[in-house]
Parts: sequence; structure tokens; C-alpha cells
Amino acid sequence: MMIAMTEEEKQSIKKTRPVGITVLSIFFMAATAITLVASISLLFPGGFLEPIWQLNPRGRAGLAAIGVWGVVLLLVVGCACAVARLVYGAARIGAIRWQ
Repeated sequence: MMIAMTEEEKQSIKKTRPVGITVLSIFFMAATAITLVASISLLFPGGFLEPIWQLNPRGRAGLAAIGVWGVVLLLVVGCACAVARLVYGAARIGAIRWQ
């Protein structure tokens, strides 16, 4: 059941959102982008995204060893992070009331 809120109530919620919620929202947004880039680089090995794996060559080797399931794993994690970002971001528009 959705409760209609006035513009003042929405502004009040925006001002009172905890900093931790904002930090989590930013974290999940970054995690979504990172997993998307990593999965694309696994789909197209040797492409222009290949240098990112210099940060963790063993991670690339491990994900590449399991084949297409490595890409699927990264995409599932990315989708989960995107959903979490949407849930935490919903507090910004007043869809969730933080007590």
C-alpha cells in the first residue's frame, strides 16, 4: 500500500536520510559498474579492457578457468548490487521511511 506524501514530507525525508545509507548506495553503484566492466572484459579477452586485470591477474585466471560461468557469476553479482542500489536509492525519493 503506497501512502501519498506531500512535497514537504519528501523534502523532510531527503534531509534526514542517514549518511550510511548514502554511502551504501554509492558503494553498490560502484560495485555494479565494476562487475559490468569485469564481465565485459571476460567476454572479450584481449580487448581494450584487458589492462584492468593487471590489478588481479589470479582473479582473471580463476574466472577465465570456469568459462562462461565466470561471466554469469559476475553478472549475477552486478544485478544484485544494482537492486541493492535501487533499494537504498529509493530512500532519496521517499519510498522508504527511515526511522
